[in-house]
Amino acid sequence: MNPFPMDPCSPAPTERPPSARMPTARAIAGFCLMLGLLHGCGGGGGVTGNWGGDDCIYKQMSFQRGGKVFITPVLFGMELPTSEGRYEVNGDKVTIRAEDGRSLTFTREGSTLRGGGLVGTCVRL
Repeated sequence: MNPFPMDPCSPAPTERPPSARMPTARAIAGFCLMLGLLHGCGGGGGVTGNWGGDDCIYKQMSFQRGGKVFITPVLFGMELPTSEGRYEVNGDKVTIRAEDGRSLTFTREGSTLRGGGLVGTCVRL
């Protein structure tokens, strides 16, 4: 017996369609796992972390998950202000785009990022 009798003035209860039901814990866990896999595959491409070194014009390039990078250049031994940019990984190419639209592409070779010319070769710090 129902302890809460139905109010005769209220509309009759109806079954909600499946699309309106609350998601189950299993569905939520599956969705979170899918997001994590997508984020891990496209968000860093294995370059997340800090890069730089003696043969690199940058004191540090800090690649963050989600495509953000913070770059601290060095010129004649003097550290310049850190700037923010975006990066994307496409195969062995890592392209960094500054806020002003300039871009630089590195080639990933093993545990190095080769920028060529004055940029040099950066290693994981």
